[in-house]
Amino acid sequence: MESKTNTILDAIREQDESLAEFLEPMMHELQDLEKTLKDLRSLPRYQVHSSDKHKQKVLPVGKLYKEYLTLYTATIKTVLSVLKDQDLSDTNDAIQEFMELAREKFGGL
Repeated sequence: MESKTNTILDAIREQDESLAEFLEPMMHELQDLEKTLKDLRSLPRYQVHSSDKHKQKVLPVGKLYKEYLTLYTATIKTVLSVLKDQDLSDTNDAIQEFMELAREKFGGL
């Protein structure tokens, strides 16, 4: 993700240096959040309830995963809302790919 983040930021920087400086911390935050979410996904998030086998209990990792996913989603939506107001029509394919993928995942911003 780091090279993709740098590619996207470089393409934005070609268009607007101040926009790239504004988005850079958010893009690196997204990178860190993706890594954390990937790590948390590999851990068990639910446990079968001890007394009622038809219920599941959310483990602390599951709660953390939900919080990080909420933060990740909010950050993506913020980045998209900033980028949608920019004229990036003639920019790098990496930006267009990022925006299309994020729109598919998180709705029509």
